Amino acid sequence: MTNWLQLRFEQAAISNPVRSQVAAAISLLLVFALVQDTFGVWILSLSVCVALLALAIEALSIRARARARQVSDEWPSVLESLESAAQSGMSLLDSIRDLAESTQLLVSKDFAFAYQLCERGVGLDMSLTQLKQRFGLSICDSTIETLRLVNDSGGAGYLPALRHQSRAIRASSSVSQQIQAKQGWVLGTAKIAVAAPWLIVVLLSGRPENAAAYSSLQGSMLLLAGLAASVVAVYLISKIGKTDEQIRVLA
Repeated sequence: MTNWLQLRFEQAAISNPVRSQVAAAISLLLVFALVQDTFGVWILSLSVCVALLALAIEALSIRARARARQVSDEWPSVLESLESAAQSGMSLLDSIRDLAESTQLLVSKDFAFAYQLCERGVGLDMSLTQLKQRFGLSICDSTIETLRLVNDSGGAGYLPALRHQSRAIRASSSVSQQIQAKQGWVLGTAKIAVAAPWLIVVLLSGRPENAAAYSSLQGSMLLLAGLAASVVAVYLISKIGKTDEQIRVLA
């Protein structure tokens, strides 16, 4: 779970994940206290916090997927820029600077980060490693590893490798996006179906007699069983409906 979260933070381009996690933990504690003070049903307060935690993780995943789509869409242009730079005799560092200064690519800020590291005296190899971690995507890994090989061993086979990667990305990108779009609708509908009963529970808890019933032993056990069933349902929905991601062999 920790590795999964770390990967999602990298893919979502969140610069300070520790601060984000601390802020989320404090927010959950405040929400628990507020719901508990309003309804007086501890299991309902816990359920709301679990739902908000799931919502935060879902938002993080959505942001990571959106950025991954953005990078995937722009990566063929990155490869074309590297190819043009190599054909014109530019060095790798100049190629990275050219990408960093681009006004048409949103990923230019990531290459600006790598170029600034080089300017501070960090070696090109280490700068490329940091850039690879910043992207956190398999399509970027292969290109960056190619750049590292060229930096270490020379440019033999460099241009054919860039062209091959560009063709492969263009071929798989459109199909992958169509599958993810259709899958997203199905998963979203299923998760809304899981959340709907809890909205009804929250509304019913506004009446004192219902809150008292939920606070009883039988009511607490019922809500606890419902919470466990909801967690299992969301896990199964995410597991069954998950599309295969490219494995980061070169991570």
